[in-house]
Amino acid sequence: MSVEDIIWGGDKMLQISFEPSSVARYPLTILAHFPQGRPQLTTLTYLGMSSAAFVSGVDQPSILGFRYSLPNPVNAEVILLEKPPGEQLDVLWPRLTTDQQLAVCESLAEAMLLMFNLRADSISTSKVSMQGQNFETINIDNSLLLTRPFNEGPLRSMAPQPACSHTADYLSALAHRIDRAFPEDSSSAAADPPHTGWPGKEQLSSRDIALIRGTWRRLAQLIPFHTGGWYLPDTLSAPARTHASAILQSAARALHHTDLQMSRIVVHFPPAAPAAGASPPRLFLTGWEHARFAPLWSCARMPPWLQPQPQPQRPLRGRRRAQRAVYAALRTAGAHEWVFAYAFGGAERFFEGCLAAHWMCRDAVELGVVRLREEWARVRPGARFPLCAERGFERMLAMGDGRGDGCTPCGDGWRDVWRAQEGGGELGAGVDWSEALGLDGDSACSALAGSGSGSGSGSGSDSGPTKARTGVDGQPMTVAGANSDAVSHPTSTENNVAKPMLVVSKAADTSDVHSATLQTLDGTDTDKANAQQKALRAVKALPKRAVLKTKT
Repeated sequence: MSVEDIIWGGDKMLQISFEPSSVARYPLTILAHFPQGRPQLTTLTYLGMSSAAFVSGVDQPSILGFRYSLPNPVNAEVILLEKPPGEQLDVLWPRLTTDQQLAVCESLAEAMLLMFNLRADSISTSKVSMQGQNFETINIDNSLLLTRPFNEGPLRSMAPQPACSHTADYLSALAHRIDRAFPEDSSSAAADPPHTGWPGKEQLSSRDIALIRGTWRRLAQLIPFHTGGWYLPDTLSAPARTHASAILQSAARALHHTDLQMSRIVVHFPPAAPAAGASPPRLFLTGWEHARFAPLWSCARMPPWLQPQPQPQRPLRGRRRAQRAVYAALRTAGAHEWVFAYAFGGAERFFEGCLAAHWMCRDAVELGVVRLREEWARVRPGARFPLCAERGFERMLAMGDGRGDGCTPCGDGWRDVWRAQEGGGELGAGVDWSEALGLDGDSACSALAGSGSGSGSGSGSDSGPTKARTGVDGQPMTVAGANSDAVSHPTSTENNVAKPMLVVSKAADTSDVHSATLQTLDGTDTDKANAQQKALRAVKALPKRAVLKTKT
């Protein structure tokens, strides 16, 4: 048995390896993952969103056990994962042939569609809720929204953000989080709330705070125009516009992984039989504490590594080809909801990225307002843009200068900042709507609108079956709403609902796994040796593996 520090799935973990002859019922390799974020809630969110992803059909590392509360013998929140076969995509990609890269893209498109077709009725994150004296079963609670924008700086120590039923409420919550981080009594530097600065500017002045507050309050005035459908091109006919609006304004929420970097994708190429062709690669996705349920237009996007990247970053070999391969696979799968939301929802995603940006990017957000105004003028020339750009930002955008007014750094320009923001940088970077639909856009919209897909006025309808794996009868699967008792999806009989739960053995809460996290990773050799000895003793008491399974 051995223990080593590794970086796997984009996170620092401990890898515990067994000799094949020493174990009979345990995996040979176990990963100890130490979630970072809100105490307890981040760990419970990983478990909940992982459970939701399991329902969708997406492969992921199996959960063997966990500790989510302190104090405990481990002295840390930890999730034990079975290490799946394969390598991280960022390591594997340069060694793959073009055909293998395209095969990975097809499998990735299938996983994206599986997540997109898992639906909820609120903008939220799923977290587990313990039941039973020894936590025999774990049910699902969708009452909170535990995503990065609501957990930054002083927000992490405040009450968590409740789930949002309406898109406008969600966007308003993103805007008003700035008022929570910078309450009115913090207008002076002496009253500056803790943890609001950033490296190089640890202390904010009263002018900094006033500028930050002013920017997000101005953005709040644009929310009514960015809930979906305002930027639809005038070239669409009335039926086509109605159909596209129904998708963009749908009250259904899809599953979205907000940090699907290459390191969070583990690729395994199974050996092919001699008489058979090459088997498609199997993808295992990790980092489920970064997942959420969001509006359809927010979820219809390429993973970050397939989007344009900041200038200093080395370009990914074959990125454009991979992006087109993923998109082509989604079109082939009949994912017309995803295609419409991707093609027509770029401005909404860009605006969401502005609202969700860290306040250190305040100057970049102001540059984004200028860019939004340009897009507004292009598609809605007869309507007046509600805001005026702050003095100097139009000139900066035209010159490609991102120096700002001194409040926040913008690097080499607004593009570099937006590419790094969650959901940002897609305005103008998406495909043209006619290219997206693969034929004349108006004809495609009209045809789909009349194809019996069941789309409505956008008040809650979900339209369109897909050819990829979805729920029973080809319908998107759904997750019950806030405070629900389990994840569920429709079956052929309305009252026959399958309820998957994370089932953990009674001994799971008494297992003692390795206690040192960052201290072990960054400590002295003696510290590491002591920690490894603790881990070796602790692993012997591991519970039988806990598995995600469906109970009817």
